[in-house]
Amino acid sequence: MKGNCMDSYEYDLCLSFAGEDRAYVEEVAQHLRKAGKKIFYDQYEKASLWGKDLYQHLDSVYREKAMFCMIFVSSAYAKKLWTKHELKAAQARAFREHKEYILPVRLDATEIPGLFETTGYIDGSTHLPSDIAELFILKLDEAATLGKVTSPESSNHLIQENDLGVPTHELKEKVQTLSPSILANEYLERSLDRYHVVTGLSEHNLPNHGSWETSFSIDGPLITYTPNIAFLNFLDSKNPNITGWPPWINSTKFSNNDSHPRFHEGSLEAFIVSLKDTDLFHGIDFWRISTSGEFYLYRALEDDISNRPNRPEPFSCLDFYLPIIRTFEAIAVSIEFGKALTNNTEGSSISICFRWKGIGGRQLTSWANQMRMISPGRTSLLDDIQSHLNIPLNSSMQDIAETHIIKSIKPLFDAFNDDPNVEHVISPAIISEICFQFLNSETW
Repeated sequence: MKGNCMDSYEYDLCLSFAGEDRAYVEEVAQHLRKAGKKIFYDQYEKASLWGKDLYQHLDSVYREKAMFCMIFVSSAYAKKLWTKHELKAAQARAFREHKEYILPVRLDATEIPGLFETTGYIDGSTHLPSDIAELFILKLDEAATLGKVTSPESSNHLIQENDLGVPTHELKEKVQTLSPSILANEYLERSLDRYHVVTGLSEHNLPNHGSWETSFSIDGPLITYTPNIAFLNFLDSKNPNITGWPPWINSTKFSNNDSHPRFHEGSLEAFIVSLKDTDLFHGIDFWRISTSGEFYLYRALEDDISNRPNRPEPFSCLDFYLPIIRTFEAIAVSIEFGKALTNNTEGSSISICFRWKGIGGRQLTSWANQMRMISPGRTSLLDDIQSHLNIPLNSSMQDIAETHIIKSIKPLFDAFNDDPNVEHVISPAIISEICFQFLNSETW
């Protein structure tokens, strides 16, 4: 490697792919080339590659000459000798530097040996080649920003009480080079990477568990704010707190200092671990709030870490009731936060995505709320499920309960549906009824 400076690399990005996927990859390359990025793509290198020892030259390209390497994962990719050679060189670089280098784009669900499941990826089946190009440009800009020298006071410091201030309620048009849906997905992936870094540095011995995540971005004129305790208290006052442990819970006054929010690289974040049997909340939360209006939450599935006497074996089942109330609350909180951070709800919206991981092989049950019954025998056919929705900020709680929750959670329940004649595993009427039950409860 020539150095850590971006300008020291011959290429911003090298592309590794199978020939069968060339049509998709070539569009990505074209978008990036038009944007002025330096791309190693074989069709752009015909003259340079002519006569070279390709085995040695490609090893050098994928190991040394690019700032990032984008891998297009597919069944064809797993079978090719040249892609295995390229991936081996890229993995050697990633292992040596211990930082982000390989950027996977999944064109299908093929598993590639040596490519960790925990590595954040972009789903090529749900993103256009132009989306991939825009995301990489954002990634490159982020790398350029992180390459600059920052003062210790601005990096990963604990927010102190003397940081108090008032959010400045001035309209500021959000500068967006990407659509809100892409921003939400990008923040989801980047925040999951951050979660793995935080847990790796933590002294907590976390149990194995499945997870659900949500991320949203606000599409509208944002109110500027200072990321401090006053801002978190401001958001807390807008949180509907439907269940008693809402998304993005304000942990500034928690007795455990490790749970207190911190500021890291443009985002507030908090890592909350509460696994003692005496704890009121039993779970694992990690949340982030960016200074540009993106929100992220990671939460361990209660099915795997609950301290209830009737708790199931980890990874054995998914209670259908729990994701309904958690998803409903996440949408409700997201809308209220969106309203709080913009002075013009008309025409404004949030772009919100959900992801459930570690779902494969589970039985759909009703262990957590035994007043709700479901027929046994439904097993998840998928391990990783994601949904995405654009929701107007002027949506009412009734709109959420009758429409938005149905669309958001249907992909999760569809994973348990092996009957093509059945449209809904859990009927929309039941889902809405559960939501209205919370709206009419004393908690609400």
